[in-house]
Amino acid sequence: MYLVEFRLGLILCEKSFSLSKKKIMKPSAPQKITWIIGILCGILGILGHFAQIQFISEYSFTLLMVGFIALALGTSLKGV
Repeated sequence: MYLVEFRLGLILCEKSFSLSKKKIMKPSAPQKITWIIGILCGILGILGHFAQIQFISEYSFTLLMVGFIALALGTSLKGV
C-alpha cells in the first residue's frame, strides 16, 4: 500500500516537474540600446555616489536602479 502511494506520488512529481520545465524563462541578449541605457545609468549612479555632481548625486540610487531594471528586463523579455 505504501509502495503504491509512493509510486503515485513519484509519478505525479515527475509529471509536474516535466510540465514546469516548459515554463522556465530563457534569458536572451538585450538589444544594444537597452544595454547602453542600462550601463550608462549604472555608471552614472555609481559615479554620483562617490563624486559630488549636482544633479547626478541627488539621484544616484535611482539611476543605479533604473540601469539594473533596464538590464534585467532586457535580458528577461525577448525583443527589449
